Amino acid sequence: MGITASNVVEVRLIEAAAAGFIITQGTEAASHRGMFHDNFPDRNTYLTSLKEDFLECVQVPMVASGGLMSGADVGRMLLRGAAAAQIGTAFLYCDETRTSETYRRFLLNKKDRTTRRTSTFSGQRARGISNLFIELMEIKRSLPFPAQNSLTAGILRRAEIVGDGEYVSLWVG
Repeated sequence: MGITASNVVEVRLIEAAAAGFIITQGTEAASHRGMFHDNFPDRNTYLTSLKEDFLECVQVPMVASGGLMSGADVGRMLLRGAAAAQIGTAFLYCDETRTSETYRRFLLNKKDRTTRRTSTFSGQRARGISNLFIELMEIKRSLPFPAQNSLTAGILRRAEIVGDGEYVSLWVG
């Protein structure tokens, strides 16, 4: 069994629980990172830093995850000591993912936009393609998860129905 970790405290807890492997997620990871120890001071640790920090403190095999888009990215993680690597965002345009036409349109035009971490859709920080909803709501205070998620659910559904990606959560790494 593998468990996700986003900081050294989580890695140590997972190793003590005798997990078979640890999936390390840096801040580059899309969507909602598998965090369970929120009190860690640096929530924005990058994958390469995590790998170096983790490899020094555990013996459990590590799977690198977050912001990896190519074979070269995977190769770099393997050279840094990862046992394996996961690629996610690179496959979002595949038929098997069943991403909406609106989502796919924004994925193809991502080069014109930045990504950012936001809690505006769900109340929990996640990385997505910047759009008008994030821009308008970023200056507002989000409710905690899952209240914010419930509050925005209707907006997201309606935006998908009309094909307006400016109001859809477009999670990417």
